[in-house]
Amino acid sequence: MANIKITDLTAYTDAASTDVLPIVDVGADVTKKIAISDIVKAVPQGTAALPGLAFDGDPNTGLFSAGADQVAISTNGTGRLFVDASGNVGVGTASPSVALDVVGQVKASVLFNVNGEGFIRGDTAGQLQIQAGTSGVMFRNNANNTERARIDSSGRLLVGTSSDSGGALLQVNDNRIRIATAKTPSSASDTGTAGEICWDSSYIYVCTATDTWKRAALSTW
Repeated sequence: MANIKITDLTAYTDAASTDVLPIVDVGADVTKKIAISDIVKAVPQGTAALPGLAFDGDPNTGLFSAGADQVAISTNGTGRLFVDASGNVGVGTASPSVALDVVGQVKASVLFNVNGEGFIRGDTAGQLQIQAGTSGVMFRNNANNTERARIDSSGRLLVGTSSDSGGALLQVNDNRIRIATAKTPSSASDTGTAGEICWDSSYIYVCTATDTWKRAALSTW
């Protein structure tokens, strides 16, 4: 074959994995060959700043290994997504402790299964169940799947009941509610917003208009 410049060779854009390339073994000072499959099967471990598999012209964005049996993705030189040796996926964390561990806010436009229900599970003490349609948002107990509270489709908070009666925005189906901390307005014109209620050992106070309080005395029996 006549001498020809490499730049003048015919372009080859569909290389097979068994095709070979010439390569110089610098240590032995000899020319050898290497298969395409052997070139692409192993890349450097890399770092978040310089991933082992990066993009042309964007060397700080790509794929790297954060440790043995781990794989990660970095953008702009910072690790963003990590899969550890156990298969746990971390978003914003290199040490995921559960199957999906997200550090930061999460936004989902749809989080429902084919039955029109979706679940966001916490620990064994509680579970948030979201249902489509007119059911609203329900809070259930993991132990016995009992509904504890609901925000219905009209925005009413229903505690201890799944249906409203009377239309109030807050409805408690129990024989008492508790305001744990006492408060005594300094005067009948103390700062307040209409509708606020507070108490101390002698009175119940109700703010009936802006900065206008009235009170009812308490007595024993």
